[in-house]
Parts: sequence; structure tokens; C-alpha cells
Amino acid sequence: MKLLVSFVATMIVTISAMGQTMTLKMKSGSYVTYSTEEVEEVTFAEKLDESNPSGNYYNGHEYVDLGLPSGKLWATCNIGATSPEMIGDYFAWGETNTKEEYSKDTYNYYGKNIGENISGTEYDAAHVQWGGEWCMPTYSEFSEMTAKCTWKVSFINGNKCFVGTAQNGNSITIPACGWINVYNNNSAEDGAYWCSNSSDTYNASMVWLIKPTGIYCSQINPKRLGQCIRAIYRK
Repeated sequence: MKLLVSFVATMIVTISAMGQTMTLKMKSGSYVTYSTEEVEEVTFAEKLDESNPSGNYYNGHEYVDLGLPSGKLWATCNIGATSPEMIGDYFAWGETNTKEEYSKDTYNYYGKNIGENISGTEYDAAHVQWGGEWCMPTYSEFSEMTAKCTWKVSFINGNKCFVGTAQNGNSITIPACGWINVYNNNSAEDGAYWCSNSSDTYNASMVWLIKPTGIYCSQINPKRLGQCIRAIYRK
């Protein structure tokens, strides 16, 4: 028998001197005792998000398991969005808040080096906005996800989206969002998403989704531009 113990219970496991029983003290003060002959394995699992007890949620945000070799889990929505087809917020690379104008004059780090990889740092909008272990994906992580999915274009609630289906049957929806150069969006026919890797002082890696057979991970854009972010959870 496998026994799964979540953090709902106090993490106290007592095995008798004879090695015959295992007693758990619960937060309520009660005790639960098992014979060690019945227990094959004890696993401590992360507590479910109490606001969404039946779904795949971490720190209040939903993720999808695409069965990737790396085990990375991808958010189902962009930062700032409340549904998969919504664009959400735009961020300059390394900035953690959205703004009205995206230019070199308003970019906090123009000409500055804030790191070669900002994932999980104070410059990571996904990590700052969502907390916990949420973070921006690296170039390699984004490449893995796009390569391991089969893509199509769908229009969901009037929004153009790229829908990728993984080998395990789960899918991820990424809306076309374009990017913001100064004040205006370019055409929201394409998807432009930041990666956490810096390319040089003025440019950073990004993923460019043009069509189901045209998903380019080896692209760069000026860091000052406003682009969307899709977070990952490195469980």
C-alpha cells in the first residue's frame, strides 16, 4: 500500500521501537496509526491550492502538464490575463510592471547589464507578479515546449491563438499579441514572447509565433519593447 501524506497533517511521523506501527499526529490533535507492514512508501506532497482544490494550480495560478522531458509545467494564461486566449500585460525585458510608453527613454535598464539570465530574479516579471516558483522561461525551455507540441491556429472568443497539443494529449493556448513599440501595438497577428536570456546589452531572446509551421525560438528583440510573458513552474 502507498500512503500519501500532504502538508494538511503535521509533519510528525513516529515509528515504534519495535518497528511495527507508524503514528501521525494531525493538526486537529488526533492520531492516526498504521501498521508498518501495511506501508510501502510515505510521500510528502505539496498542499493543493485551497482556492482551486480540484485543478492543477500553484500559488493561485493554473498550469498544464505537457509531459515534457524536463518536467517543466507551463501556465495556462499570460501574465495579466485571466483566460488562455487573453493577451494580458506587456513588459519591457527586465521590468516587472506594465506601462504606457515603451521606448529607450522610459526603459529602466537601457544600456545596462542586469544579468545574462533573469529567470527567478528581481527583474523577472513572472516571478515578481505571481511569486513562489513561477518564473520566465529560458530560451531552452521555450524551445522544448514548442518543439514537443503540434500546433494549429484557432480563433477563441474572437482572438487569434496558437494551440499546441502535446503527446500526452494536453494542450496549451498562446494568443497572438504582437508587441508594443513606443505607444502602438504592431499587428496582433503574431505572437511575441520574452525569454529570460539576454542576447547583448540592448537585445534579449524571444519566441516568435507566426503560423503553426513558423515558430521561431532563435529570435531577438530590443529589450525596451513591450512583450507578453508566459510563465513556467519548475516544480
